[in-house]
Amino acid sequence: MPTSPETSFPLRRVFLAGVLPGLLLFIGTVIFATAQTVRSATTEVLLQLASAKVDAIAREIAATAPTAWDELQAGRPLAAAELTVLGKTLAREQRETQVALLKIYSADRRTWFSSDGTEIGLVEDNPQLLDAVAHGVSSVAVETDGNGNNSYELYIPYRLDDGRVAAVFELYEPIAGFEALLWRIVRPVLVIPVALFAVMLVALTWLVWRAQADIDRRTGTILALRQRVERLVSHSAVAAIRSGGAEPPKAEMVDLTLLYSDVRGFTGFAEKRPPSEVVDFLNRIIGLQVEIIEAHGGDVDKMIGDAVLARFHGPGKAASAIQAARAIQAAVRASQLPRGVGIGIFSGLAMAGLIGSGTRLDYTIVGDSVNIAARLCAAAGAGEIVVDDGTASLVAGQALPPEETLRVKGRTGAVKVRRLVFGAGQAQ
Repeated sequence: MPTSPETSFPLRRVFLAGVLPGLLLFIGTVIFATAQTVRSATTEVLLQLASAKVDAIAREIAATAPTAWDELQAGRPLAAAELTVLGKTLAREQRETQVALLKIYSADRRTWFSSDGTEIGLVEDNPQLLDAVAHGVSSVAVETDGNGNNSYELYIPYRLDDGRVAAVFELYEPIAGFEALLWRIVRPVLVIPVALFAVMLVALTWLVWRAQADIDRRTGTILALRQRVERLVSHSAVAAIRSGGAEPPKAEMVDLTLLYSDVRGFTGFAEKRPPSEVVDFLNRIIGLQVEIIEAHGGDVDKMIGDAVLARFHGPGKAASAIQAARAIQAAVRASQLPRGVGIGIFSGLAMAGLIGSGTRLDYTIVGDSVNIAARLCAAAGAGEIVVDDGTASLVAGQALPPEETLRVKGRTGAVKVRRLVFGAGQAQ
């Protein structure tokens, strides 16, 4: 039966006024979103590639011009000789990385290096550079030269290990017809291709999201496991294993100050109390010592029952060890724990490396210095610190008690020591 205008008109009006505008809006939105997604993805890829180039350039500078690299990280200008060496290095890197133009700014926005030598020493204040220096944010801008050629202007901050921005690299990359290519891709998109692309994009996004969630979960599990394992060994062991790569870390002779502490009267204490109470006590007194040792720059090498062996490295190691020992005795006394600790401190050489064989290894320190530190600890009563005279004399301004002479088991000569006493020991 023929359809009258009255009955068909509302359908056309609904279609024209409702469905068609909505469909066109949908298509336009999808096209716009697709273009923005492509642009955003391209920008991200550009930044990642630029960051990789910056890392390669930084490594090359550090390897071939270490003095210049140190000057940049310290924020100091370069001497003429350093600038010449740096210029050769960067010219080579510029060719290898195919960067059209390269600039390096120091943290105070001063042009530290530029392919255009006349710009060296000038201070820049454009927003992208300010943002990169202040917040460590990478960015991309479009620069047009005098001939009308467009290039990507990328600002990539370079961070130090502590998170500070030491320099900002500015790289120029030719666009090379990217905008025209993007337009040719987006322009012919029609309803079905757009719909299929949208479905594929949603499906791909969902799959990537799921995959990323699974990767994050697995990575989190691995990191948590690694952190739990690292808590079972010293920081020095972790550092040595990480630096060794695929090969086990080699044993080395190190000069350090050793702190050896032991709970006095622990055997009698453990004999009269249930295991749970003994473990709780050990957790408290050893946890207290570990926290103080690490706060003073020391590293706990091992915990042997109720004893703790810690090592201090570098300049001021003797002062740090004595300060840590004083803090431990003060904290133990203030905590009103049922037993006190005796502490021995000795400075000397020790061999650090892997001990053991087969499937069981331990990264630790061994040697005469370790044995003497343990003997000095054995000679210390609760609330006492026994320090060899050589270590005590390294601490400037230290008010020292009278010198004593100790006969150490297994050693032919006597050891001159100083005994620091902290009031009455804990209840025995």
